[in-house]
Amino acid sequence: MNAPGKLGFAIGFSMLAICSVPFCAQATTTSISIFSNPGAGSNAPSVSGASYSAALSFDDVLGKLTIDITNTSLASIGGDLTAFVFNLPDGLNYTASSFTQTTLTGSPDPFAVSTGASANPYGTFDILTSATGGDFEGGGQPKGLAVGESMAVSYLVTSLSPLSNFTIADFVAATTSSAKGSYFFVARFRGIAGLEGLGSDKLPAITSANGVPAVPVPAALPLLGSAIGALGGFAAWKRRRKAAASYRP
Repeated sequence: MNAPGKLGFAIGFSMLAICSVPFCAQATTTSISIFSNPGAGSNAPSVSGASYSAALSFDDVLGKLTIDITNTSLASIGGDLTAFVFNLPDGLNYTASSFTQTTLTGSPDPFAVSTGASANPYGTFDILTSATGGDFEGGGQPKGLAVGESMAVSYLVTSLSPLSNFTIADFVAATTSSAKGSYFFVARFRGIAGLEGLGSDKLPAITSANGVPAVPVPAALPLLGSAIGALGGFAAWKRRRKAAASYRP
């Protein structure tokens, strides 16, 4: 292939990669990381030591929200993450769910998803995922995600509006307000050791860790770097070829 042909091929290939990102088409998936907020727990000002982290992503083609959550509590604290709640942005309706990537080993009962749940003292939320039946509170010593365990849950949604109108940022903005503040996500722990006999805690989520804000990221964005890298590599090859052609020993 001659140089013009190679140049056209390289540019065409790179533009194909570039056009898979928001510069040529709207991103189809956005994501964000969330973390438990220990200072806003239901036992505040006491801090239980329970914690979690989760990755949230929304695919606006499939209409699928995925939450990949991990119990990040210290082993010395123990306790199981038994339930969590969140809201849907206005205009979205929940239809079905599925569980994947599960490292769950200790729960005698599977997690289940239901709609409309009280997460006292944080108010009522749209979607509940719980190992204690259709209840956020639970009783006794139910099992859930033990320390270090994780699972991913996918929720399918529909809308009368184009799903491309929604991003993961809309889920974060869909908060419930209460005397404890305004939150979009709350998780519950049971069986915590050393919590002055209380044994449980409820922790809302924040979108930053160690003071560094998390920014929703289009899943296709890394392809832009690959495309630019391809163009840069071709330009470097062309310069070397030209230099070699001009050199006459």
